Amino acid sequence: ATSLESFCQYQRNDAWVWEHLALTRARVIAGEPRLMQEFETFRRSVIARQRSQVKVLAEVAHMRDRLASAKTSSGVWDAKTGAGRMMDIELLAQAGALLAQSAQRDVANGLEQAVAGGWLDAADARRLHQSYDLYWSVQTAARLISQSPLLQENLGEGGAQFLCSSAGFDCLEDLEAALEAAYRGCDAIIAQTLQEGVDHAEPDRAGR
Repeated sequence: ATSLESFCQYQRNDAWVWEHLALTRARVIAGEPRLMQEFETFRRSVIARQRSQVKVLAEVAHMRDRLASAKTSSGVWDAKTGAGRMMDIELLAQAGALLAQSAQRDVANGLEQAVAGGWLDAADARRLHQSYDLYWSVQTAARLISQSPLLQENLGEGGAQFLCSSAGFDCLEDLEAALEAAYRGCDAIIAQTLQEGVDHAEPDRAGR
């Protein structure tokens, strides 16, 4: 536990980029109304700061590498963890929101802000968003089927049908192929976007 004053002081003076990325999605879920409003006002003030595109995107690339080492996917049905999957797209969207000084929390807005900022291609943003929607459907259905990592051999006929219908597919093989293609495609988009965003940043943005 910490006081709001200590939290604010830390965020102003000592927090790392990844902690400010997390603030783009932070929300108070319970508490005294005045305190909740104070937190939200402060959150918005931190997000409203101007930041170096080079620094933020380089930190996101570094975080991707660390996450890849620390958290490996449990398989094709784990749509959340791994390169090109939910957490990866969320991280890029958080960068979009932070660099655009946007306090909106949703992934779609973060991707739109990245496009508006000129460092994410609009067609790539659409593909990331569409893939994210697919992942969300699969992840939600998988959690309803099992609290443990989903294994195909444990699905059963009913589980397989539920998973497919939730994601809008007729058969498990087609869904699996679509997921694998989406993972590869989104991974490539994010890696290229981050590299180009660092390499081609405008000098005045990069220098701050």
